[in-house]
Amino acid sequence: MKASHWIIGLFVVSGVISCKKSDQNDPNSAPVPPSEVPATPPPAVDPPAVPEPPKPGTPDPKANRLPHPPLPPHPANLPPPPPPPPLTKKLRPTRPCLHLHDRKLIMNVAPTYDVIIVGGSHAGLSAAMTLGRCLRNVLILDAGSPCNFASEHAHNLLGHDGESPQEILNKSREQVLKYPSVTYQHSKVEVISGTDGEFEVISDQGISFLASKIILATGVSDILPAIKGISECWAKTAIHCPYCHGYEIKGQKIGILSHGQAALDMAMLMKNWSANLTVLSNTNEDIGFDQRRIFRENEIELIETEIEEVAHSNGIINSLSFTDGTSVSFEALYIRPGIKQPGTLALDLGVELDHHGFIITDHAQRTAIKGIFAAGDCCNPSRSIALAIGQGNMAGMCLNHELIVEKPKEELIDRTHS
Repeated sequence: MKASHWIIGLFVVSGVISCKKSDQNDPNSAPVPPSEVPATPPPAVDPPAVPEPPKPGTPDPKANRLPHPPLPPHPANLPPPPPPPPLTKKLRPTRPCLHLHDRKLIMNVAPTYDVIIVGGSHAGLSAAMTLGRCLRNVLILDAGSPCNFASEHAHNLLGHDGESPQEILNKSREQVLKYPSVTYQHSKVEVISGTDGEFEVISDQGISFLASKIILATGVSDILPAIKGISECWAKTAIHCPYCHGYEIKGQKIGILSHGQAALDMAMLMKNWSANLTVLSNTNEDIGFDQRRIFRENEIELIETEIEEVAHSNGIINSLSFTDGTSVSFEALYIRPGIKQPGTLALDLGVELDHHGFIITDHAQRTAIKGIFAAGDCCNPSRSIALAIGQGNMAGMCLNHELIVEKPKEELIDRTHS
């Protein structure tokens, strides 16, 4: 083929191709049948990678993997939970500090009294009778633990000499509760708060009471020496008051468990009931030369060896054993135990105590806290039923006088018609 013919053929082919492209771009041109459209090949897809088998000697990474923990059991299959352990400490009910508005709301729902007496033994009942006769609304909250619970007989009490203290107490309570304005409740007081005219008292049952005045007649708790057998003899043949029990042990062989000046004072007092006395200092070395001389002059024996045990038969003393192996026979033992206020009411209120632990009051049985009075063994070291009754009577009279001065006369007139 000649070169000219090859060139002519090339131009013809180029023209045909350009015509086809112009026909495809022309919107007025006829559509090309699908059969004549060339098929587009699908994109190439790489086949999935096949992991190579591990080489011999290569450790498997899954071999040391920890197994999955077992699923927890369904709650329906669990055993019931164990019961909670019992409380070893009694929770003390508390009340948050209240604003005046909240306190007024409580006053609308809590029982309100003129006086709340804490303690329902001889002093508390005596005060309640006086106030009941004065037409006062009184609540007695009594824990039921009088100081002389272990005594079998009460003496030096006019009209009741030799009677059981519990019998005297039951009869007194019956007489007091004949007055309609006096209420008695067996409850222990846990908290006293507020000020004069607006005291709030909370019992161990969580019940709140309100009162204008408070009388503390709580008694005291005795702190006996840590000597084996002495607590079983307490208030029987181990006594604390010669005026209450001295007559019953007159002429007997009596031991005086005391030391220092108190031992000398008690020995000279007890000589009025018996000449057979022995002072037991129990290793205390605060007995001076002059005291020893007085003991010798009055034929009062002194034993300074430590006491090991009080031998007795159902509270009746037989003898005292000492750490040196000796033993001495006695028929009675005089003890002046220490005391403490029951609970923390007195300390929480801030009333003043003397160096022995008794509440300090004035002649009207008022404490250092305005609106709070005290009567009975909690403020009287004599520990006498007769004096407790007298102090309760005095507290009731003086408290009523304060209420008369503070309360309007119209309220007092209304009481006489109720």
